[in-house]
Amino acid sequence: MVDQPVQIVNEDMMTQRKFVTAMRFQNRGRPIANAEERDRLEQEVHAISVKAALRVQAGQDMGLDPAQVDRNARSYIEDQRARYGQEKFAELLQQSQMTLYEYQEWIRDRLYSTFWENYVTGTGSLGAGTRPSRDRYVRPGFMRYRYEECVENPELLRQIGGQDQSVIVQQLILDPKAPSVGGLDAARTLAEDLRRRILGGEDMTALVDLYGASKANHGISEPPFVESRLAKIDPTLGAFIADSKPGDLSEVQEFKIRDHDLLRIVRFIDRLPVLVPQLSTLDVQKLIEKGVRTGVAEWRKEQAYNVLFRSSYVWPPKDEPR
Repeated sequence: MVDQPVQIVNEDMMTQRKFVTAMRFQNRGRPIANAEERDRLEQEVHAISVKAALRVQAGQDMGLDPAQVDRNARSYIEDQRARYGQEKFAELLQQSQMTLYEYQEWIRDRLYSTFWENYVTGTGSLGAGTRPSRDRYVRPGFMRYRYEECVENPELLRQIGGQDQSVIVQQLILDPKAPSVGGLDAARTLAEDLRRRILGGEDMTALVDLYGASKANHGISEPPFVESRLAKIDPTLGAFIADSKPGDLSEVQEFKIRDHDLLRIVRFIDRLPVLVPQLSTLDVQKLIEKGVRTGVAEWRKEQAYNVLFRSSYVWPPKDEPR
């Protein structure tokens, strides 16, 4: 069968085989549940690969010596071999589903991409002896503005080392599809029995370790859940948390994760107060500076992508159904 083209970005063409490989890599080997999920993944891979091709082409247009880029790519691969050993390196290469030649091409593309990103954002050097290409200084007035914005919106406090009001809970989650459970009806019966046992004084931690579908940290939330966010992303759990005090136990709750039916029992452990750090501390200033620089760098990249899109031929177009 002919390996047909599925995407063209200027002079670069992506074939069906490379596209399928990219989908597997992006999905990290997880099975695709349905057609809707597959369509969403295809759209995501198209968007990522178009931007990647534009980055590489923009880097190539900046006048780098191709021979030097090849030498740097080969040097990087030799360093990887020396670090992992030939056998481990070959295993990693096989897991990536790339030949050695394809891997070298991928490293070359990363070098071109990184050079372009450094130029656009000013986040890295453009070569020995060169100065930063963009201003990245965070001015004191903007730092104070950003701090006050986080204080006024408690859900942003984590960005400056603080925290909104949060809660610690312990969850005993049952998976009806687990062989030891035996289906949804059996899971409901088991959940009600476990709840009675916990109310009767039995140790919930031991029951989580014995029956829980997730045993990480004995089912205790780590880090704590932000209470305001929890009410939005999980209304059932949020409603229980809103009126709970330490030690309270929920009714058996049924919920879904990616169309997967699950049951849970939740014990409320503690409520942690709002923590607002002071702007005068060096750690807070460093966090604000880092966050602002990251945000500005992403904005600059998006503006640069818009320029590249306007001056490029991309097939199929971004807004065309695939």
